[in-house]
This record gives sequence, structure tokens and C-alpha cells, in this order.
Amino acid sequence: MIKVILVDDEVLALDYLESLIDWESEGFQVVGRATGGKKAWALYEKYKPEIVISDIRMIGMDGLELAGKIKEKNPAAIVVLLSAYKDFEYAQKGIQYGVSNYLLKHELSEESLLAELTHIKAELAKQSKKEKIYQEYFMKQLIYQQDAMPGLEEMDLGNRLFMIMLHREDIFQNGVFTGQSLCIENYETIRNVMEAPLEETVSYVADAKMNESHQIILYQIEKEVSKYKINHLIEEKSRQLAEVLKETVGKEINVLYSYEIRKSEISFTFQKMSRQIRFAVFWEAGACLALEQMAEIENQDSVVWGDEMMDLESAVYKESRDIKEMLDYLFDLVTYPQFKLKSLKELVHLLEMTYRKIKEKESVTGPDEKENVYKIKDIRQYYTERFLCLNGKIHEGEGAEDFR
Repeated sequence: MIKVILVDDEVLALDYLESLIDWESEGFQVVGRATGGKKAWALYEKYKPEIVISDIRMIGMDGLELAGKIKEKNPAAIVVLLSAYKDFEYAQKGIQYGVSNYLLKHELSEESLLAELTHIKAELAKQSKKEKIYQEYFMKQLIYQQDAMPGLEEMDLGNRLFMIMLHREDIFQNGVFTGQSLCIENYETIRNVMEAPLEETVSYVADAKMNESHQIILYQIEKEVSKYKINHLIEEKSRQLAEVLKETVGKEINVLYSYEIRKSEISFTFQKMSRQIRFAVFWEAGACLALEQMAEIENQDSVVWGDEMMDLESAVYKESRDIKEMLDYLFDLVTYPQFKLKSLKELVHLLEMTYRKIKEKESVTGPDEKENVYKIKDIRQYYTERFLCLNGKIHEGEGAEDFR
């Protein structure tokens, strides 16, 4: 919804303006009404609407003064003034403030108001597209510590920030990890939650799609509050995003967030997040985790696989009921005491080759594919079912369920 504030010192005029159209069905939300410029300015500060429609003649702060304050605060805001013929020359002064347009009060109708709002909506869409391009460029400039593009001024960030990384899990099937697109661009509900301020303290700055499965979001901390309070708000914003992502995209989305950082720490924090997110296959489904509460990933010795696959193959042919214990042991090697991602990928490659070898040699079929697999516990179950099924079919046609 595009937020709108209506301003007129006559209540009847406000009522008429608000009743002219069905604002919400047209994509607009009237977030406030004011009977004077000062009250309108307070509402603007609170709601930060995209559009302000104001009478030009009002006692105290009039429409021109209000327009000037709004445009000084936010040059991209749209201000439409309502005027009479006799106010035309006076209204022309609004050009210096960047007033978007004028509507004659005695000619105001459903058709004329809708025409103006349709034009504004198109302009806002163009503006939004340009802002999105700039935001992505700005984010990547900060993350990769690039030089600023000539002609672009840097955003005023302050030095109290935090970051959230969104990540969509890889699908695991038949021994292969396949990336998925995060694809949140078309979800207005996600964008609304992402950009919504929190208690006038946390405000959205920018976001950028780093690749098909990763999105990074930067937030600014605007009020002086305690570290405990800031951490609580960061956690709340992260949980909000995790919940809306689960509802709209699916439970295979991870949310990784930092606590408060300085501007100079953005690149380092992003790199640290990128290292951690690679190990998401070991996390719980739909994880929402704080970066600072995670152990730093260190160089790890890989597991050296020896005769394990031969032993597993032998167990399948010997009708052994130790298959599950053997697989549990193998997966524990890549999980404890530290996650070993490279070794996990080597393990599933070897398991898949062994499984296919036995399956083709004995001309048997495996169990039906179930829902998508994302986590290590599901991968472990995936191969346990398949090797038990092979064992059962080789020996008297028994199924995997008989060996659990």
C-alpha cells in the first residue's frame, strides 16, 4: 500500500476528500488526517507517507510551508496541493519547493483524483526501481569495499548498524546438492516485513541479492537505547522475517543475523556470515541464528575414507542388521565434534555410488522418492532407508521397515 496523508483545516473537506474513492482498492492507504500544517508535519514524521495531499490555504502553517518542510526532509516525497483559482499565483511559489501538482478544489472529482493518483503511482514505481538499483549497488559497494560510482552520493548511515542474511537451502537428491532460488522479489508481504521500522529504533537501509539463494539486508539503529534492548529488537526483526519466509516460501529458509556493528565492519561481517551459511545443512530446519553465538569456522582435517564402503556393501549382502549403526557411525564422523562439509559431500558421493552399484548388480528397485531432503539428519535417513531396502530385497524380499 502507498501511504497517504490528507490535510485540510475544514473537517467536511477532509471527509469529502476521503470519501471520493475507495483508497485501499486502488492501492493506497490513508494513514492520517490533519486539520493544520503542524499536525500534518507530526503525522508525516510518524508515518513517512509517500504522498501528502494538502489544502494550500490554512491558518498557521499553510500548505506551502508544509511542502517545504516535507521536501527538505525527503526530496522524493510527493506533495499535491489543493487550491482555488484565486490562489493560483500564490500556489506557483510551490514550484521552488518541488510541489508535484495542483488540483483545483471546485473541480475535484473521483475521476480527477484517480487520474492524479494513477500518474503518481506510475512515477513512484519508476522511482522505486531506480532506488532499488542504487540500493543494491550501494550494498555491494560496502560489502566488497569498492569505490563509489561518480555522481552518486553516499547514504547517511551513521555508525550503528546490523545485517541479516537470508539463505535458501540446497535440495539433496540422489547424491547431489542442487541450489534453489530464494526468489522473494514477487512477495509483497516479505518486502513489507523487511522494510517496516521497529519501535522507531530499527530502520531499513538497503538490501541486495548476492546470488540466487542469498539476500543480504542492512538496517540502521537510530535511537540511543541499551545494548540489551538493541539485541532484543534485532532478534525480533529476524524472527519476523523467518516467520513470513516460512509462510510464503517454505521452511527451508535460514535467517542469520549479526548484532550491532559499525560501518567499517560490514565487509568483514558479510564474509563471516558467508562462511557460516555454507554449513546450513547441519542446522535445524528454518534456523534463525545470531552470528556472534556461533563458533568460528576453522580449517578442518577431512575424514579419510578407507574400507567403509566395502564394509557397508558386505553388510548388505550378509543380511546384517548393523547397516543402520554403520551409517550412523559414518555420519557422526562428519558431524562431531565439528561440522565437516567437504567430508559430508565426499561421503554422500561414495554412498550413492555404492547404492547404485548394488542396485544395478542385483536388478532391484529402491524405495519411492519422498519429499525433498535438506538437512543432514534427513540425508542420513535417506541412505538408511535405501540400504535397508536393498538388504531386504536381496534377502527374501523383506522391506526396509522390517529392519528399523
